[in-house]
Amino acid sequence: VLARDKRTPESERFSKKLMSYFNKHRRLPE
Repeated sequence: VLARDKRTPESERFSKKLMSYFNKHRRLPE
């Protein structure tokens, strides 16, 4: 098990940022 796999506030924030970025830029026309 990698230490990196542990859930830290910083990694949570990073993944949320990443998700919102992808959601913003992958918006499909409806």
